[in-house]
Amino acid sequence: MVNAALPGRMQASAPARNGRRPVSTKRVAFVTGEYPPTVGGVADYTRHLAHALADRGHAVSVITTSGRTRERGDDRIEIRPVPGWGPAHLSGVRQAIRELRPDVVSFQYVPQMYGRAGVAPVASLLPTLAARDGARVICTMHEVASPLDRRPRRLAVALAHRLQAIAVLSACDSAIVTNAAHGRFVRALTRGRRTVHEIPAGASVLPAGDDFGSDGRGLKQALGGGAQLIGDFSPLAVGKQPRMLLALAQTLGPGTRFVMMGGLSADDGRRAAFMRAAEAAGVAGMFVWTGPLATHDLSRHLAALDLYVHTNAAGTTGGSTTLASALAHGIATVAFRDADTPDCFGEGGIALVASNDTDAFAARVNGLLAAPSIRARLGEEARALYSRRLAWNVIAEQVEEAMS
Repeated sequence: MVNAALPGRMQASAPARNGRRPVSTKRVAFVTGEYPPTVGGVADYTRHLAHALADRGHAVSVITTSGRTRERGDDRIEIRPVPGWGPAHLSGVRQAIRELRPDVVSFQYVPQMYGRAGVAPVASLLPTLAARDGARVICTMHEVASPLDRRPRRLAVALAHRLQAIAVLSACDSAIVTNAAHGRFVRALTRGRRTVHEIPAGASVLPAGDDFGSDGRGLKQALGGGAQLIGDFSPLAVGKQPRMLLALAQTLGPGTRFVMMGGLSADDGRRAAFMRAAEAAGVAGMFVWTGPLATHDLSRHLAALDLYVHTNAAGTTGGSTTLASALAHGIATVAFRDADTPDCFGEGGIALVASNDTDAFAARVNGLLAAPSIRARLGEEARALYSRRLAWNVIAEQVEEAMS
């Protein structure tokens, strides 16, 4: 669908950056409902991937409601702010795409980003309009649709999500998903008529790069007072199982602290309910909440941990930027394995236990806390796994193949 004769398109191969192989450069326009300074997993994903593609010589722009016009610290990323995604904004979004004249439009899709309850018919038309204007359209389906539910309102929303996803996917040249479950869903919706690329997400928080040093040791002391530190990132996010941490805390005793990192103001009610349950279980003093943190501070907190626990109900998949962040920091990790866990996560760095086997999970945590040498080895393997499979430059290469 790319019209190579259009003026202004970049067709030559760019010189390699930082010793990387030359690539056929393209104008790539991301369309996303989230981008920094907005906080969110899709915002982080888009920003890191945009930078990784720019590193590889592509001309990258982002159409978003962020409000910025340039990426701070990197003027290679052009931001085209739009006021919204409703019917009144459709012409403005389309005009931004036309002015950028992209070879590729990368549409980042989560229904809830574009409309109340995720009902966003206008946004679902954007891939069709971009394709009509001559761009190749790649849709990254971070989420596809809410589960079917017998309650009438929720059923209506779930059906609307499915219709929107069909509209989005019908206009795409190919789709990207970050986990196998979404891949199956997308193939079913398209009846196998669209190529689906399963490409994992990288880290939302990259290592800050400074030495842990005395400042880091001071942070470790402040968080735990000498106790061993177990971390969970965005522990109240959708799909996490924070109540599982309560049961785990009861098996560990006072020599351990749980560092509950990040979160949003919308989590306040859930956090209060969690702490009431922790008080009732007699473990409230074992939980330390950081609240929202700047990226550099999140990195420092990750570096202070002795162990990371990945409590997602969906198990261990390639879609978790928080898990990737822990691996990037070289932290030994305990997580659940299920049928959709990629084989690469068995290559080391993660102590995998059977899905929802909370007793086995607790046993692995206890065993690793008592074995610093094994934790150190797992940490080295975690960092190597990240570099080999989940680093943003590795992901960008796979995205380039989807764009070709």
